[in-house]
Amino acid sequence: MSDSLSNDYKKKALELLHKYRPIEDDTQMTVAEKLPYIEQWWTSSSNLLKGLNFKYEDITKSIEKADVKLREGIEKVFEKLYKQNVPLIILSAGIGDVVELILKHNNLVTDNVSVVSNFLKLSKNDNGMSTIQGFKNEKLIHVFNKNEHAYIDTHKNDTLIKNRSNVILLGDSLGDANMDGNIPYNTVLRIGFLNCNLTENEQAHLDRYKQAFDIVLVQDQTMELLNYLLDEIIGVTKSVS
Repeated sequence: MSDSLSNDYKKKALELLHKYRPIEDDTQMTVAEKLPYIEQWWTSSSNLLKGLNFKYEDITKSIEKADVKLREGIEKVFEKLYKQNVPLIILSAGIGDVVELILKHNNLVTDNVSVVSNFLKLSKNDNGMSTIQGFKNEKLIHVFNKNEHAYIDTHKNDTLIKNRSNVILLGDSLGDANMDGNIPYNTVLRIGFLNCNLTENEQAHLDRYKQAFDIVLVQDQTMELLNYLLDEIIGVTKSVS
């Protein structure tokens, strides 16, 4: 897809990233203080995409070209959850079309996997080009409003999640820690990935993660811990609730 995007779009998108990303990562600001800026970022990004023309298959080509790598051991996680019929819900503040195609590229699309994200609303031209009209969802999902209500509301009759009382939640931003949406589960184990090299000045960032998550993994690009936990749970109970 990146090959189809104009240099002007790429330049403006990068400007938005440089403007708002420091706010997202600011350890001195509360989520409430950050929220208006993050909403501005996502709205501006959405408006920037509107009207762009591209070939949808270019997304797949870009993913194949980039050979997107997921965390080491992720295939084992997906396999274990699939065999145990455990729902795996991916909440993403990115573009859902891209997320699904990355999963497909890595052969990780199974019946128990659902993606809740921002999916493109497209119109197709006679020349085979697609035009972005916006997003299908009424409210854009950003880093601080991701929660499972978005899934529950559209899957009320889904037997796969009915009577599920325990959750393992994984995320790499502070906003991810509340993705369960305060739904009253029996147990929620929150695992946070802190993807930065910590310096003495970044201790406050680590402290925030420790407050938000039960376990914090620093610069860990693997799923080793989750695979260990799943093996322990499955080995003891033979099922995961």
